[in-house]
Amino acid sequence: MLNYKTDNQELRKALDFWIFSYLCNGMNFADIVEIKKENMQAVNYFHFVRVKTSAQKERYTPDKVGLNPRAIEIMNRYKSTDENPYLFPILEEGLKAVTIRNRCHRFVKWVNQRMEIIQKELGITLKNRNLCSPSHVLNYFKT
Repeated sequence: MLNYKTDNQELRKALDFWIFSYLCNGMNFADIVEIKKENMQAVNYFHFVRVKTSAQKERYTPDKVGLNPRAIEIMNRYKSTDENPYLFPILEEGLKAVTIRNRCHRFVKWVNQRMEIIQKELGITLKNRNLCSPSHVLNYFKT
């Protein structure tokens, strides 16, 4: 999948976010959509508190994720260019929690649908239909 090429911009974007998740240690898509520009500490790494543990922020130290050149390229291709505090233009400031959750679910569904097309084109058969699950992203490359 890392070498898959397409002229279809939707497939390219879905694959890029899937690869970004993989390159960021299988980062959960809920965490990807909530990365803020302020989380960027340098050109080659960022920190974040997982959405899953964010209610207990004071008990957890932020995770630090190093970015290789391909992850930086993907990030630069899709990052927000306006005053949006979020790194990627999936969310914007002032959204209610339910709206954030719904947008994240829609984004994961959107990526999954396009990854299924790529999977079929490559002749890959997988049992798990949630291609965006962090364990699936990481386990894909173990086989």
